[in-house]
Amino acid sequence: MARQTGLGRALEIILSARDFDADEAEAMGTINKAFMADEIDAYKTQFFDPEKLQTLRAYLDAAT
Repeated sequence: MARQTGLGRALEIILSARDFDADEAEAMGTINKAFMADEIDAYKTQFFDPEKLQTLRAYLDAAT
């Protein structure tokens, strides 16, 4: 997390133990993009081939 957000921000997130919403997480750099629930499937199918996503997911699952 420190590499993504910087050490100070990572310590703030961990030590405060507070909840934050998706917009704040995006602003802090802990996620790449915040979506509304109904936007996720449209985004995935617009930019990614579903067959390639399955292959990538299987590869990542095998690596972890």
